[in-house]
Amino acid sequence: MRIAPFSDGRGVCFYSERTDGDVRAQFLGSKVRSNSDLMKKIYSVIIRKDVVVVKASQCHSSAVAPVSTKWELVPEVDALVSKDPAILPSVMVADCVPIALYAPKEGVFAAVHAGWRGLVKGVISNAVDTMRSDYHATDLEAVVGPHICARCYEFVGESSETVRSVLGADCFTKDGGSHLDLFACVEKILDTKAVEMIFEEKDCTLCSGDFFSYRGGDTTERIILGVGVVGE
Repeated sequence: MRIAPFSDGRGVCFYSERTDGDVRAQFLGSKVRSNSDLMKKIYSVIIRKDVVVVKASQCHSSAVAPVSTKWELVPEVDALVSKDPAILPSVMVADCVPIALYAPKEGVFAAVHAGWRGLVKGVISNAVDTMRSDYHATDLEAVVGPHICARCYEFVGESSETVRSVLGADCFTKDGGSHLDLFACVEKILDTKAVEMIFEEKDCTLCSGDFFSYRGGDTTERIILGVGVVGE
């Protein structure tokens, strides 16, 4: 498992690796095996054992859900926001971009799942707006987790034209424009929303071999990205 702390040292983002195993297998239905090795690692990062890992069901939407109760699965959403230190919003990915957002002053945090559909629909912007409108968050920071790199992500056809029309041609590589740069899309959106990106995981989910990759043949396996605050 890899860890990316935020600027105040209290907020923390964590995400699993291939060696941590398939998160879907460890999260049986809506239940989490609290005694799993991965959960033990999460507990060691957060330094508390009363936390509940809350999962977004993920449907490639722009829907965001504020979470104030200890649900374990929130249906029909791709981003979760909370201010409760006993809650760890999380998303599961295998090529799409997982993003952790955090407002140090207010202690508000969010986990976002953004594939190309979610980027086009505005899931990142919606998560930021929810943090600001519902939780009065001010200065926001972002950690961008592991995702497929532009070199590995050939993206052509009608879907590519949709992305170009919404996010711009500069989200594609310049060598013919047939490869989608998901990070460039995310970076552009974060900049537009005045969110400071403090860390990007540069190891690609496909070519690094360190993570699960849908395009690499891992059609059911997933890694997890979660965000929360360290216990006191």
